[in-house]
Amino acid sequence: MNIFRITTLLFLTGLAAAPLLRADEVVLRDGTHLKGTITIEAGRVIISQSDGSKIIFPSNQIVSLHQSPSPAATASPEPATATATKPGIEFWPPRRGERYPNLTLYDHRGQLVSLASLRGKVILLEPVGMTCEACQSLSGAGKFGCFGQQPAQAGVDALEDYFPRYTGGISLSDPRIAYVQVLLYGLDLHAPSAADAKAWAHHFKFDERPNVYVLAGTPELIGPASYAMIPGFQLIDKNFVLRAWWYGETSTGDDLWTKLLPMVPQLLAETKP
Repeated sequence: MNIFRITTLLFLTGLAAAPLLRADEVVLRDGTHLKGTITIEAGRVIISQSDGSKIIFPSNQIVSLHQSPSPAATASPEPATATATKPGIEFWPPRRGERYPNLTLYDHRGQLVSLASLRGKVILLEPVGMTCEACQSLSGAGKFGCFGQQPAQAGVDALEDYFPRYTGGISLSDPRIAYVQVLLYGLDLHAPSAADAKAWAHHFKFDERPNVYVLAGTPELIGPASYAMIPGFQLIDKNFVLRAWWYGETSTGDDLWTKLLPMVPQLLAETKP
């Protein structure tokens, strides 16, 4: 039974207020897949086709956007370097069985972190909306109180309490695991800042745990695809491939308790080539 819900994450899922975004495939609410050079701007989706024609329709018809990774993106990701000077989104959203998009985002320590730099660890990634009741509870609202005067979901404990129970005794603080929270929506329902990530991490004591990364998302990540992930979890193996995902609001993907979390020991045992 699905115990998670979002009752305070009340925001438009359209892209009317989003900045210029680009993709090469869009999926509509009726299941239609359209391809071309896709530009989303000022609440409209503009698809430029190879013959020079254009198709225009409202952005609220979008279910998801996809951007094929460039040849460089399909290569093995490299760790973050000192040359990284600004956040970056390689492509979005992630797809099961494929290499995870390399996000370069500010963390709660104020540093730019390349998600690909965590390759070699098993990554448990949690997309977070800071107004999401389940996200508040799973982060530890029962122990530390709610962040930002937001409500938490009753009956839901912190993830670190559930984790050993469903992974055969493995601690969420195991150094072989990177626990990553990507804050997609701030309290104002816009992209959060690095200061928001710092405050969130400090409130829930994540800043005391070396294997936890709280990353501040950017406006490019806001949209229907991200909205559908909250609350949820994604499990990424040592080779930086998305192996499982679960999204609680729609109860889709791999069941959190019987499939996703129990997969953690298997991924830890796998040898990185």
